[in-house]
Amino acid sequence: MKKPPPQKGLTGIFEEIPKEKVCSIALQHAAKGVKLLEKGQYEKASKAFNLSLKLDPANSYIQFLNGLTYHLRTLQSDGSLFELAKQGYELAIKFDPTNWIARYHLGLLYLDRRDYRAAQKQIADALLYNNNNADMLYSMVVASYYAKDPRTAAAVLSRMRELEPNSKRVLRASTIVMVALNRPEDARQNTLRGIKAWLKIRAQQSS
Repeated sequence: MKKPPPQKGLTGIFEEIPKEKVCSIALQHAAKGVKLLEKGQYEKASKAFNLSLKLDPANSYIQFLNGLTYHLRTLQSDGSLFELAKQGYELAIKFDPTNWIARYHLGLLYLDRRDYRAAQKQIADALLYNNNNADMLYSMVVASYYAKDPRTAAAVLSRMRELEPNSKRVLRASTIVMVALNRPEDARQNTLRGIKAWLKIRAQQSS
């Protein structure tokens, strides 16, 4: 089963942040930081977020962005920054326990470290605040599967099928989880559904 990416598009993440929770000047620095992140200029982005934090030090969402910067640097080359990324996310949660974006990305950080139980817990907490995010649900499936908890993975997949019933990742993950649960007939049916969905897409493309 493929692991989820560390984050969706950075612009998409920034759009999720409630703008009324960040003061206007701090928001300008944060927006600049996001643009620098998209260019891969992580150290400059960190400086922009630190400027923003000086204006609004207890802001959960700016703390999250700062943590995300360290997370991306960790993935790029410097694994020693894991603790700083973790600290940024944890501060974001401390200042706003409802900040599901920070909880989710802390879960992804644990996934990157292969600490699947910790990842499962953090993503589960994030889902308490937003259970309609298909990417987050998929991350929960992955964390649960690798944490050797296929029952939870199967339960989350049921919710995912409501949101994207014929997606490749749902069908593929369902097959893998059914095998883990020793339900080969269900796994076979998921494989067949996947083949039918693929054939339908090909037929639509050729028409």
